[in-house]
Amino acid sequence: MKKLLFVLVSATLVACGSSYKQEAAVVNPAENENLPTVLREHPLLSEFTCLQDEEPLQMELFANPEDTTAFHFFDEKNGRSHSTDLFRIENGTVHMDGENGGYIMADQDFCDFYLRVQVKWGDKSYGTWAEKPKNGGIQFGLKPTEDKLWPDNYEYEIMEEAIGELWTGRPFETPNDTIHLGPSYCRVYCSDKTVEKPANEWNTLELICFENKVEHYLNGTKVLEATVPEGMNQGKLLLQYEYTDIYYRDCVVIPLK
Repeated sequence: MKKLLFVLVSATLVACGSSYKQEAAVVNPAENENLPTVLREHPLLSEFTCLQDEEPLQMELFANPEDTTAFHFFDEKNGRSHSTDLFRIENGTVHMDGENGGYIMADQDFCDFYLRVQVKWGDKSYGTWAEKPKNGGIQFGLKPTEDKLWPDNYEYEIMEEAIGELWTGRPFETPNDTIHLGPSYCRVYCSDKTVEKPANEWNTLELICFENKVEHYLNGTKVLEATVPEGMNQGKLLLQYEYTDIYYRDCVVIPLK
């Protein structure tokens, strides 16, 4: 599918009306083959006003290792940095591998957005995680005052045989099955676990965060939906490393409104 990609370069809020917006003819987004299928077929498509341009903005995150203004790394041993042995970016793919937990965080806020990223695991796990399912995650809606493990978040869970779940200590409502992992922390299960591919194959993850709605997609299938309080749809996002050799690629954000 033909794509128009811009590398993330600023630390301001991404919105359709921001300085990123390009002047273009208004088109029917349902007929725009440059857009992901889940957006073109979405029931709220008419409300995604940023998609009415002929070439809606698409931003590729974490693709350029030299762009130190767009993101930073954090690991529990070395803290915040722009260079660490735990993270490597090669040919647009982020590879995380090492004994310290951490993440790569975009230094920009996002509000009302679509996110796509492809994920697969390598062969190594460390410490107690060697006996656990392979892990990772996309944390979003972050409003961190400092870097730490782990920021208060909504998390698109990337765990072997559980990709697409929502893990959070924040308020939400959902029709999906839910259990409490602690007094104020919940695990929301996927509605379909049959669409996940094996650990060594690329899985395509898609996230829609629009106003007070959150939707998780896995390999083209919606597996979770939730309603969150007003204002919770805005914040930073990160790709998580949790002691399991993991690869992320093709990380793209599309502003919706």
